[in-house]
Amino acid sequence: WPTDTTASGYRPKGYAFDENDRPTFRYLLGGASVEDQIRPLAGGQGMSRTITVTGNANDMMARLATGNAIVMQEDGLYTVDGQYYVRADGASIRSIGGRQELLMPVKGKVTYSILF
Repeated sequence: WPTDTTASGYRPKGYAFDENDRPTFRYLLGGASVEDQIRPLAGGQGMSRTITVTGNANDMMARLATGNAIVMQEDGLYTVDGQYYVRADGASIRSIGGRQELLMPVKGKVTYSILF
């Protein structure tokens, strides 16, 4: 975008392909360097996302999902609006503005899966 309306310092840095021609996106965000990759899960049951942050990741949180109702099914497994599942060890639910968010602290690397 021509301007950064959220003052996040977002700057795209391109992408690189792995041996299977799947991209890993690179960007700067809030003074940190980020690598962001999404990969399909075996059997086509969902996607896995890994976000790796180097540099200034202090107090950074990753928002994994938003919805009207996020419900923990078991430790690390959540349903979002009864439509899909998110598996994320160490995540927490926050209510804000009448909606809910599934959040996870960024401590170098965040990995979670979206299951359908």
